[in-house]
Amino acid sequence: MNEFYTVKEIALMSGLTERTIRHYIQTGILKGSKADGIWKFTPEEVDAFFAHPSVFPGILSKRNGVVSDFLVNRSTSQNRICAILDLPKEDRNKVSRRLLQQSISVLLHC
Repeated sequence: MNEFYTVKEIALMSGLTERTIRHYIQTGILKGSKADGIWKFTPEEVDAFFAHPSVFPGILSKRNGVVSDFLVNRSTSQNRICAILDLPKEDRNKVSRRLLQQSISVLLHC
């Protein structure tokens, strides 16, 4: 399991662009550390960022849009799946993080 996340990984998890993520770094909303020219973020920093009142509505909107687009777009000939997780709050971050890491790993290696 990753101990740190990159800008690209946070962008994939949130649905926001890398440019938007970098803007949040500049404004101090997303806190992390930079080593060898690469920003790195702990799981706790990512959780705090996702929960931030200035960020959460945008992420929620992106996620809702993805689900809506999935449901509306029936013209594709590809097999598709959409999973909506309804988990207790104490399990949500751990399970979501694991699923997102696996998805990111697949996306980065395609």
